[in-house]
Parts: sequence; C-alpha cells; structure tokens
Amino acid sequence: MKFIKMHAQGNDYIYFDFLQEPLPKIDFTELARDICRQHFGVGADGIVLLLPDTNHDARMRMFNADGGESAVCGSALRSIAAILYRKTGKKKFTINTNKQAIVAEVTQTEPVLITQINLGLPKLASAEKLLIEGFSAFPVDVGNLHFPVFVEKLSKDIPKKLGAKMEYNDYYPEGINVEFARLISPTEIELEIWERGSGATLACGTGACATVFSGISQGFLQNRVKVKVPGGELQVSYQKDGIYLAGKVDFVFKGELLK
Repeated sequence: MKFIKMHAQGNDYIYFDFLQEPLPKIDFTELARDICRQHFGVGADGIVLLLPDTNHDARMRMFNADGGESAVCGSALRSIAAILYRKTGKKKFTINTNKQAIVAEVTQTEPVLITQINLGLPKLASAEKLLIEGFSAFPVDVGNLHFPVFVEKLSKDIPKKLGAKMEYNDYYPEGINVEFARLISPTEIELEIWERGSGATLACGTGACATVFSGISQGFLQNRVKVKVPGGELQVSYQKDGIYLAGKVDFVFKGELLK
C-alpha cells in the first residue's frame, strides 16, 4: 500500500488513499500500532484512511498511534484538503467523519500551503468545571472531547508529567485529550498538548479550538486568537456558524508499505 506522510505544525499522520482503490482486508488498529512506532516504523501520531463517500468529497477514518480510532482530527482534516487539492485542483471540500461532515478549504497555495476547516459549533461538555489531578477545567466537545487547563506557568515537560495521569480518569474512563494553556493576551495563547491515544504531540487542531472556546466562554479570550503550539502557530476564529481552524500544512514524503 502506498502512503503519504504529512504534518500540520508537527502533528504528523500517515495517509492511505483508497478513493479509487479497494479497501484491503487488514487490521488497521494493528497497522497503526506498527507503522507509527518511532525507529521501528515510519513514525507518526496516527494513520488516516481516505475513503469514498456518496454525498461528500471523501470520508475519513483516523487511528491514533495506540490503534484506537478517533472521530475527528483537525490536523488530518486540513491535510486531507491539501491532498484533495493536489488530486483535483479544487480548493473547497466536504469531508465526512465519524461524527459529522466538515467543510475544508485551501486558502493559500504560495509561498506556503494554508488550509482551513470549520468544525461547527463547539459546546461545553459540563455545566461546571471538573477537577482532574488537581486541575479544574470545563471539558469541551468539538467532535472529540478535550480538557483545556489554563495555567500561569507553562513548561514543555508538563504533558509528559501529567498527561497520562489525566487522560484516563473517573469522569472519562475511555480517555480525554488534555491541553495546558498559558494566556499571553486576549488574542494569543500558548499550548502544550497530550492527545488521547498518541501522547505528547507538537500540535492538536481540535485541542486549539477547544481551548479557545473555553477561554471565550469564560470571558478572557476574544473571538480570533493566535495559538502557539510546540510545532508552530494556528489561527482560531469563533463565528456564528462554527469555530474555524487555519494553519500551514506540509507534505513530508511518499512511501510504500511492503509487508
């Protein structure tokens, strides 16, 4: 099977295009665990399958590095827009996920490739703050669940020290994504990330959106925010019809799975 590796602010995935090819009868959970391993595989935060869809340009299935399937991934959806742009020359697409159809578009092609998605209207998953490992936050649903914690001081080690402890908890035994955020200004924040099923990552698009929405809901962030993640920068814009995520995407290389 041929694949493309891409990253969005360092959030890297391996993409298998089955839009015109039959879906092979293999265990994609095991494939994700094998091929995503650093040093022993390609190395990635997960794998993504591009599948045909009757009513949309494509359907996406996404598996984390631990083999677990996830419903929505902002970095993957923005990267798929770039893949479809290269295949078709079009710039706007609808991509079906396990949760909803997402509108994705290419907004800039030179000097860098920038794509944007509308994740729809997020919502607080709890009317009250929850306390996990001593941190209180509103969980946010943007198609997947996030626990965005605002802290005064942010270090690169905080996800590795606390992420695994917070990912699986009494409220969410199936796991939740965790973001640690530092407020820089009402229009800028900085994030460190722990993704469910992947661990510490350099970026998380849905996590950026969830964190911005949490800050807006609490009254200290404006509707357009720059989000600094370890792998780069993202723009998040909260509008009447949904929360928009934009940023650069990069093609890394093509390859072929030989086993």
